[in-house]
This record gives sequence, C-alpha cells and structure tokens, in this order.
Amino acid sequence: MKDAPSAKQLSDNPLEDEDTYKKNLSSSKTLTEQNVDSKLNDEEENNDKISNIKKTISRLDRFQKDDPNGNLWLFFGFSFLFMLLVIAGFMLLAEASVAISNGTSWIFKEYIQLKNSL
Repeated sequence: MKDAPSAKQLSDNPLEDEDTYKKNLSSSKTLTEQNVDSKLNDEEENNDKISNIKKTISRLDRFQKDDPNGNLWLFFGFSFLFMLLVIAGFMLLAEASVAISNGTSWIFKEYIQLKNSL
C-alpha cells in the first residue's frame, strides 16, 4: 500500500495540492467513460452511414418519379451490374484455381526431383 505523502512532499499551499488532485481526477477517465465515448463515436458513424443510405434512396425515389420507366431502368441496371459482378467473380476464381493448381504441380515436381536425387 502507498504511504501518505510526507510533509516535505506537500507544497506550502495545501489548496494547490487539492486542486492538482481534483484536476488529475477529472482528467483521467475511467474505463466505463471511455467505453461510453467510443459507443457515442460508433453511433455517430452509424448515423452518418444511415444518412448516406437515405440520400441514395431519395435519389432513387426521385429518379423513379421523374422517369415514367424508372422502375424498369433500375431493374435492368442492377441486373446488368449483378451479371457483371458474377462474371468477374467467376474469372477471379478461375485464375485463383489455375494458380493453385500450378503451384501444387510445381511443388510436386520439386518433390519428385528431391526424392530422385536422394
């Protein structure tokens, strides 16, 4: 346990020590206060994301109201985007599988050469 400060450690002005103690106490946040602050920051970020989503939805609503065929344009546009993403995903997976198969065949060749050399 900590010992109480000696008379030499205390300054001549006892109020100064009390003020310093209060300042240090108020400036140091507890873990609970830090958690509350981080949750508030998370809520602000979530509110920003929600407001961005609301802006996007309002733009889509305006487009649907302004253009008589707005629903069709949105349907075909998002369908086309989905098809492009699926094709791009298939191409990436095909390249990944080729790279894996080349890597395993290279490792297998090295293994055979090592085995034959021993």
